[in-house]
Amino acid sequence: MVQKSNNAQTLLVEGKTDQHVVLALCNHYQVEENFDIKDCDGISNLFKELKLRLSNPSNVKTIGVILDADNDITARLDEIRSITSPSGYQIPKSLPKTGLVCVSSDSIYPKLGLWLMPDNVSLGMVEDFALSLVPQNEPLMSNAETTLQQLETSGIQKYKPNHRSKAMIHTYLAWQDEPGTPIGHSITKQVLNPNHPNAQAFVQNWLVPLFQ
Repeated sequence: MVQKSNNAQTLLVEGKTDQHVVLALCNHYQVEENFDIKDCDGISNLFKELKLRLSNPSNVKTIGVILDADNDITARLDEIRSITSPSGYQIPKSLPKTGLVCVSSDSIYPKLGLWLMPDNVSLGMVEDFALSLVPQNEPLMSNAETTLQQLETSGIQKYKPNHRSKAMIHTYLAWQDEPGTPIGHSITKQVLNPNHPNAQAFVQNWLVPLFQ
């Protein structure tokens, strides 16, 4: 999938990792090239972009939003609700596992989609989504887990507890044939499994219906 200029349909993501994961999965599933993917370089900028597009909706058809749930799904949904409810959107207290696609009560506003990484119901981030694509019973993953546990037992790890999944996935990818390959490219190379049910659910149950 090659990005095209299509401001009418845009997917807003927090960073380059999200952008490259989506691009890799779109290429794998041969998703129609009918929307842009905008790397907002952080959640604050993403919220600004969302507000801006809702403030001038005349030429906007669809907005998709991918956010990390991080450590508080309720807080994340409250933030989205505060931005979107003035425009007539009803954001539920919890999301379906298949992600949210909704329309405003006012027809001038675009269709809105929301996906909280990793799976809309769990705490975490895009790296947790990537971890779910690791092939089952992969011995390198069990060794990565052992390594992180040893570091944590010794108290010499430098990563924050809420960034453990980042340390885990990048440790696993550091031990591949091309050490340090980014997550998106690892999906393309099928070091991470693009046919995993979690990847299928993201693309086929949420992304494609949102922009069709």
